[in-house]
Amino acid sequence: MRLKTSGRCFICDKSFSKAGMTKHLKTHLKDDGSSKLFHIRVDGIYQPEYWLHIEIPAGAKLKRARSIPERYMA
Repeated sequence: MRLKTSGRCFICDKSFSKAGMTKHLKTHLKDDGSSKLFHIRVDGIYQPEYWLHIEIPAGAKLKRARSIPERYMA
């Protein structure tokens, strides 16, 4: 049996399921053409109830991307 989890959108403060959050973020993360961005979903490989969505500029260094989960896991 799969465990259903929910998360909070930091943009509008509403709660959504994992799949619902992916769909919901499309309403906030619209491409305005000014810069290239990556939308990354990070899942816990052994504990899939843990997940995080990240939006990061395409030119960002990997070190910056790796530090993002550390800020939210504290």
